Amino acid sequence: MAENRFTPNYLTFAQMLLAPVFLVLLLLEAYLLATLVFLAAAVTDFLDGYFARKSGQVTVSGKLLDSIADKTLTTLVLLGFVHMGWCNFMIPVVILAREYLLICLRLVSARQGTVIPANHWGKAKTACQMIFSLILLICAQLYDRGIAFREDIAVITLPILGNILMGITALLALLSGASYFTQGRKLFETPESRKLLSAILYEEFVYPLLISSALLYFMSAGLCNVWTVTVVLLIGFAVSSFILVAVSQHAKLSLKRWNAAKLYYMLGILLLFLAKLANDFTGALTSLSESLLPLAGNILLGLLAALSLFSGFLCIAGGRKRIDFSI
Repeated sequence: MAENRFTPNYLTFAQMLLAPVFLVLLLLEAYLLATLVFLAAAVTDFLDGYFARKSGQVTVSGKLLDSIADKTLTTLVLLGFVHMGWCNFMIPVVILAREYLLICLRLVSARQGTVIPANHWGKAKTACQMIFSLILLICAQLYDRGIAFREDIAVITLPILGNILMGITALLALLSGASYFTQGRKLFETPESRKLLSAILYEEFVYPLLISSALLYFMSAGLCNVWTVTVVLLIGFAVSSFILVAVSQHAKLSLKRWNAAKLYYMLGILLLFLAKLANDFTGALTSLSESLLPLAGNILLGLLAALSLFSGFLCIAGGRKRIDFSI
């Protein structure tokens, strides 16, 4: 038994490692290998939960890691599709908005000692996102071999197909988000709970949605590297998941450095956005400055991403001993 004790967490770590490998292969246009890695990560996602339930090893650490691993895979798939031009950047924004809303609801429910379970809409959204992503990857392989989806003769190209499939996923994300909100409406019957929700909404919904929307826009405009967006989104999900566990156990975390890093990131995004506006609408930047804008954007946001990673690590490391991961 001792040898199998940590099997579920090993599988979860494997999924977390496979996700960036998938993105690298996709960016290199190695579509067949990317498809195989995606399938391996999806199967691993199923197996870790199966073995955890079967062996009775459903723990706080397992749930925390599984949540981060799931978001890692789905987020990197979406970022890869946006980078390849197969998906409009607004579609991941809608899907991420659903994730941020769900984090808010679960934080409120954790404060009240209750749990919002997964429902049919949420499972349908996850299943469709996985299936549609696989379909798009297979179609990319057909395109790479010159069999189908050629721009000069195809009625439906990869970008059109990707936007249709991921658009359906975004619609399901909206429906599942609404269903979760309806499912947890009893959480907001008291003035205290509504006040708590309004306070959480800014930190865990409005702010991260603004940041992710801006980064996805900058990435689509060539002002931000896909890996910068990856780091910022994933460290945000990791800290939010950690906060959720801490709240459920009434443990206090020091978020001073994390909140300061978020403020710096917002200021950096505002500065880059103003520079982009000046370039697009007033022509104030010279051609030399225009060519330097992508470089400046990547450097600025890259440094701020490193700051977010460092502050997020300190937040998690500082509160790690205050949480019981064995339950």
